[in-house]
Amino acid sequence: ACYKPTSEAFRGAVITDFRCEPYNWDFLSSKLDYLAYGEETAPTTGRRHFQAFAYASGSGQRLSGWRRLFPTCHIEEMRGNFAQNEAYCSKQGQLIEYGVRPMASGKKRTLDDFCERVIAGESVEEVAVDQPRTAVQYRNGLKWLEDVMRKRREQTDRTMPKVYIRIGEAGVGKTSWLDEQFGFDGWRFVPDNSGKWFDGCDARDVICFDDVEAGQVPPLSVFKPVLEGFG
Repeated sequence: ACYKPTSEAFRGAVITDFRCEPYNWDFLSSKLDYLAYGEETAPTTGRRHFQAFAYASGSGQRLSGWRRLFPTCHIEEMRGNFAQNEAYCSKQGQLIEYGVRPMASGKKRTLDDFCERVIAGESVEEVAVDQPRTAVQYRNGLKWLEDVMRKRREQTDRTMPKVYIRIGEAGVGKTSWLDEQFGFDGWRFVPDNSGKWFDGCDARDVICFDDVEAGQVPPLSVFKPVLEGFG
């Protein structure tokens, strides 16, 4: 499986905060539209922490900008939709919220908003989950925009991907490891090993080449640049 850390701006972030101190929303609201967190205790270490997720204003910000807002926290780009993150962060208690929920009732969303989400790195599939009717209406244009942004990231971002090799017999947990690391909706099996490996991957940062062996991966002329971040 390959996970390519992005250097592009992203709108949604998940945050693990071991300080467990109240947030200064007056300060954060200049950069964020929404912040929610729940208090948790790690099952293995017993360490108390806040598990949070947030949406930046506009089209988002780079990881460096997120770190300025939460300097001592572990931060990753959000995967999954709002409901999934809400459930994850509130699994051990009540969710505390600041700001306006994305897609809240009565808050109008235009085509420009959807385009901003795709430009910020969300997939058309994620947009469709939040607002299916609008996504169906503009699906061809949004899909085209998603492809354009993916190609642009390929051309401008040479960040070396992380490559994981999992070896084991069937049933030992190789696929469940992907679910645990990246979430059920955070990765895709590569559906076509003929060279068009990205078809059907929905612009996911994490892709899995299953059963890597002779004849089961793209030609080396294609596979090598992919693993090096040039494909």
